[in-house]
Amino acid sequence: ALVTGTLAMLFNVASNTLFASLVDRADYIQGTSLTRGSFSFSWVMGPSIGGLLVQILSAPLALVTDVLSFLGSASLLRSISPQETAPEKQTSSSHIRDGLRFVLRTPVLRAKFIGSGLLNLFYTVYFTLFLLFIARELRLTPGMIGVALGLGAVGALLGSFVTGWFSRRLGVGPTFLLGSVVFPGAL
Repeated sequence: ALVTGTLAMLFNVASNTLFASLVDRADYIQGTSLTRGSFSFSWVMGPSIGGLLVQILSAPLALVTDVLSFLGSASLLRSISPQETAPEKQTSSSHIRDGLRFVLRTPVLRAKFIGSGLLNLFYTVYFTLFLLFIARELRLTPGMIGVALGLGAVGALLGSFVTGWFSRRLGVGPTFLLGSVVFPGAL
């Protein structure tokens, strides 16, 4: 879990950087909506397929299949050649320190950073307990657990479709706040 979480965090940082270098600023909301839609779709289909693979192949072989899918994704990402500005000559730890300092002294970014961090922490706790509950108490098979998780992700997929509409009508900040309440409220 630690390795997976660390690699997921690094991927998220890198994907946000890649996103900013590939998408024009004027298209950020639409691009984010499409990106989140793709992510949500992967959660609709991924757990269902994963649960079936665990049930058919076994958990270790399903993990190997997952690793292979990530390696395929990495090779596809290597084919992208974004136009990036050359970074200043600094160490990566100084970039991280400067970035954190900027986020913490900017009230909106600080609130988003803290809110997102807390949301992710409690979602991880919730998700872990939820998996234990449906496996131990409800005694669902791995395939059924996958289907249940996939069905639960349909809401996130629908949310990605309406984000642009809400952002245009309410503004980006209020839409973010609304999503921060609706997402955990649905859980």
